[in-house]
Amino acid sequence: MPNSIAVEIARLHEASLNELRQKYQELYGAKPKGLAKKEHLFRKIAFKLQEDHFGGLSEKAKSMLGDELQSLNPHQFKKQKQPKDKPKPSRDKRIPMIGTTLSRRYKQQEINVKVLANGFEYEQQIFPTLSALAKQITGTHVNGYAFFSL
Repeated sequence: MPNSIAVEIARLHEASLNELRQKYQELYGAKPKGLAKKEHLFRKIAFKLQEDHFGGLSEKAKSMLGDELQSLNPHQFKKQKQPKDKPKPSRDKRIPMIGTTLSRRYKQQEINVKVLANGFEYEQQIFPTLSALAKQITGTHVNGYAFFSL
């Protein structure tokens, strides 16, 4: 890389965000889109300076790429989530088996809770979560798993 281009690119590292925005507008003829970050602007400007000095892609490279060059979308290269082979567990592993009775002492009172398929039973009431049950017992929001030491 010729010295003049290297020096100009080195100066870009020291430039402020506003200076980079001005340089971008000077080179591309338009303001940067959105809230461009300093590193992004630096890279775009450095690329454009080198492209202007050394030339862009050769005609042969452009013809080899053909329509792909126009339709290239960087977002299409994001890693696609692959479906997992294992199904998600239907129940939280911290919750004991259905039919188990959870016991704990709270303010000199013995608390006994039965684990059901659709919640937790305490004093003939069904609670959807342990946290809802712990809130009923304590009168304040408490993590149900912590309350029952699960």
